[in-house]
Amino acid sequence: MVTILIDSGSTHNFVQDRIAMFLGLQTIPTHSFQVMVGNGQQITCSLVCLAVPLQFGPHNLSVDMFVLPLSGAEIVLGIQWLKTLALVLTDYEALTMKFVKDGQLVQLEGLPKPLPSEASLHQLKRMLHTDPVSQFFHIQIFTSSSITTPHVSTLNEIQ
Repeated sequence: MVTILIDSGSTHNFVQDRIAMFLGLQTIPTHSFQVMVGNGQQITCSLVCLAVPLQFGPHNLSVDMFVLPLSGAEIVLGIQWLKTLALVLTDYEALTMKFVKDGQLVQLEGLPKPLPSEASLHQLKRMLHTDPVSQFFHIQIFTSSSITTPHVSTLNEIQ
């Protein structure tokens, strides 16, 4: 199972380079182009995976995806895929999306974002080694009556 982001702000479909390698997807060279990702950084894309099979419950799809070193969602389905669906009914409040594919009604249900939770030391070390994020923040909330100088111990890697 992979995390899929359906993004109408993305012109193409993308798959994380790590996921493409892990799943053994065949990559082929394609014309190079620049992709601006969410943080404003521009990344060169020069590989594509053709006809990657995806399964949404009982529904099977085949999608071409460009390979990028993404963080966050492992697959991004953009306008390249969305425009193949014709009419789409999206309910952003209920996080549902309905469309007809091959004469069958397909309903996708999104997962609500989980609330932030404290990362364990093991998770922090793993993030440092896999490089999925570029910054770490430690946020602590104090009531006005409990403000004191906090004792902060950090890993050398975070400093």
